[in-house]
Amino acid sequence: MPKIIHTSDLHLGMRFSGMGRAGNRLRGFLRDAFASICDLTLESNADCLIIAGDLFDSKMVSQSTYDFVIDNIKRLGDIPVIIIPGRNDTADEILIWDNFLSNDIPHNLHLISNEDQNPLVISSIETAFWAKPNFSGNRAVSPLPKLLNRSAAKYNIAIANGKLMQTEEDSGDNAFHPINPKMLEKSDFNYIALGGNYSYWEIPEYNAYCPGSPERNCFGEDDCGYVLIVDVNDNGVEVEKVKIGKTNWYDITLNTEIMRSPGDILKELESYSGDNNLIRCRIEGLQLPGMNFDTELLEKELEDNICFVQVSDHTSPEKIDKLIQTFPPSTITGQFAAAIKEQMEDASPEMQEILEESLKLGCRLMAGGKLEL
Repeated sequence: MPKIIHTSDLHLGMRFSGMGRAGNRLRGFLRDAFASICDLTLESNADCLIIAGDLFDSKMVSQSTYDFVIDNIKRLGDIPVIIIPGRNDTADEILIWDNFLSNDIPHNLHLISNEDQNPLVISSIETAFWAKPNFSGNRAVSPLPKLLNRSAAKYNIAIANGKLMQTEEDSGDNAFHPINPKMLEKSDFNYIALGGNYSYWEIPEYNAYCPGSPERNCFGEDDCGYVLIVDVNDNGVEVEKVKIGKTNWYDITLNTEIMRSPGDILKELESYSGDNNLIRCRIEGLQLPGMNFDTELLEKELEDNICFVQVSDHTSPEKIDKLIQTFPPSTITGQFAAAIKEQMEDASPEMQEILEESLKLGCRLMAGGKLEL
């Protein structure tokens, strides 16, 4: 009855483009996650560790990353570590895997990079592992392996990394190594260790689970930061989600009807301070005259206390146009708005966008100053 630690989609070495100096911190969090997974493998007395694809994010893997991975795998002693290539680090990415294997590979590491290696039998735990590694030229092919010999071991486990589909119809020619429930239903494995999704995903009736990325690496994904402890037995499987990830990613919207000044915005964002926190903030609502949301300045003020912060101003010049109608025509803002509005009436869509931006910037700068007649 093997106890397995199941992880996937670590994406070590991810560039985190557009995230500035936070990129180095985030790459460090990814390494911390891998080290924590190895710690959990030891602490839980697991029989093996499965990495179901995308251990590396791309073919540009540094030697320090290889060294880090190998050193942590060596810590596990005789505990088998089974790795398959994923969709980012496909089996035909020679630059990744040849360089990896050129290192001092520990005896407990098993890389399944070709179907001819099936099954990998670990006799000490009576378990056979089956995998169908991904190749860049067969994107439309399902990565689920076939169970060719059930008697290979008492327990048979599939490992696959692909695009998880909700229905069979979703798996068209444009799918990237598709896996759908129909494919899982036809399999006959004791457990299906999946990868290829940033978020947790499961179909318990087929004993199919994807832990998602053990450390969240982007906005817009939920249910991330876990690894699975899987107990396979004669009655089925027992799966436990264990939190590994450290980072917190916040998508927040602040409205100018509540936050009446840049100081209010700054105070609210400061409440998210923390080296593990990442914020994407959208400011919406009326663009009130005199309220100057300098997004770059806000980000600069917060960067020492938050891992990453991005502030975008989406206050509406259309709403303020109605508000400005109440201003006396003798004010700078009133006459400026009237002039812009007149030009917008016959302008092209492209020019309207430019004029709207002019209205936004102009209202900020002039803030209702009197005309000198």
